[in-house]
Amino acid sequence: MEVHPMSKKHFIALARKLHEAKPEAEAAMLLQAEINQWKRDVRAVADVCSDANGQFDYHRFLEACGYES
Repeated sequence: MEVHPMSKKHFIALARKLHEAKPEAEAAMLLQAEINQWKRDVRAVADVCSDANGQFDYHRFLEACGYES
């Protein structure tokens, strides 16, 4: 199996899907555990992307995902 390096288009697609998967803020009290898990998942994906491409902009990716600290 041939492996291709991750590029900007891959990062954009990942960020879009992670943003779509973000739990709704209206139910934040009920979903706090789900929100925390989503944040861990976003950071884990960002870590992999950063390792895969030295030009990866970690903070820009988090913003594109809708991540708020």
